[in-house]
Amino acid sequence: MQPEAITEEQHPQPKVWALSMLAEMLKAGPPQLDEIIHCLEGIGDIKKFVAIVQMLMPESEQEIMSKPRNRRIYQFVYNFGQKYYPLPANTDISPKEWIRGIPVELLGLSYTAYHDQNMRPGFMMLLALCPYPFEGDARDNHDDDIPFDPFDPMKSAQFLFDKENFKPSAKDVKWTRQWIGNLAINGEWVAPAGFKIVKVADNKVKITNVVDTPEARETLRKVILCAQKAGIEVKVPHVGQTARQKMVGARMPYLDVVARIVGAEMAGKIPKAGWTPEELHKMTDRTIYDGVGLFADWACANTGCIVLDSNYDDCDFADGEMGPLFKWTKKNVDILTEQYPIVKEIRKKMDHIVAWLEEDQASRFTGLLDLCIKNSPAEAHKRRKVGAYRDPMERMIELEQNFDEEDDEDED
Repeated sequence: MQPEAITEEQHPQPKVWALSMLAEMLKAGPPQLDEIIHCLEGIGDIKKFVAIVQMLMPESEQEIMSKPRNRRIYQFVYNFGQKYYPLPANTDISPKEWIRGIPVELLGLSYTAYHDQNMRPGFMMLLALCPYPFEGDARDNHDDDIPFDPFDPMKSAQFLFDKENFKPSAKDVKWTRQWIGNLAINGEWVAPAGFKIVKVADNKVKITNVVDTPEARETLRKVILCAQKAGIEVKVPHVGQTARQKMVGARMPYLDVVARIVGAEMAGKIPKAGWTPEELHKMTDRTIYDGVGLFADWACANTGCIVLDSNYDDCDFADGEMGPLFKWTKKNVDILTEQYPIVKEIRKKMDHIVAWLEEDQASRFTGLLDLCIKNSPAEAHKRRKVGAYRDPMERMIELEQNFDEEDDEDED
């Protein structure tokens, strides 16, 4: 994840009018029959849309509803932004889609993103200073579905030996091609050694549910070599870690990044558990490194702002939905409106410090690290754990959400 610019300017009139929109505006005469039918079929959605307008912007009801049907959402977004906060909205949708929930972009650091370590350099450097934000998370007690990279020969000296000495025979290749060919699409084969292979296309399989044992590693790698020799593509959806790696070495990949920038000796002076957000604020606020403390607040879900402290792991999804649905309620809107200026200021400082460090990584990050080391509290180097900033029992998002069951009750 990386910061995204916050749109501050919205206007109901586009800078350039599309010809189709111009044609729509110039239409004259009675409405077409299919338009009348469409309006009658969607009358319930229109009533719900009007109810939202009346709840949030009663003074704008006439202005919004007098617009052509395909311009009402656009006008709603503009008026809403003037009164509350800018919406990250797709205005090119129907009222039926719009009334389902407030568009909310959650920007909190997720468990998956932290362990994937696939972030821009500035984030990697600053996360090396922060404590592990998921201390106490139940997911750390279990191996991931694929706790090692079966394609990386550097992970196991035994694999180097196997790869040199194990060469799939014609019989091995034929057998592999046959049993994969006999699987239906989405069919599964569970290996006794401790992994599962799922057929996702005619010549494509994916690996999942891998047990981290020497037998599973060896068998899986041999199966991969046979499949590749048979012309079958093998995919690994996500390479994770073992429970021990997550609990003991969660911060190590970030410290390795820092070591490559400033050297192992200096990186080794960072406390094993990192510095708390409070300590980083005290050491860097009102210096040229101002923003580091706010970054630590964000990493530890400690900003007090919902969109910065929450991620999509913290939400319940309605059946069949790709994302959470947040209710159009005055309470939700008031919370997001109150927090928007704070979010904007935090994001501005975070964006600045991340970009600034990336412009001259070695020099500027060395300066930051030197400042922190010189001013580091003695207790920072003694503690083994910082403590959980994200209580696993109190992680659910505060905003009211929409669920299928509630929608059914409302319709009844």
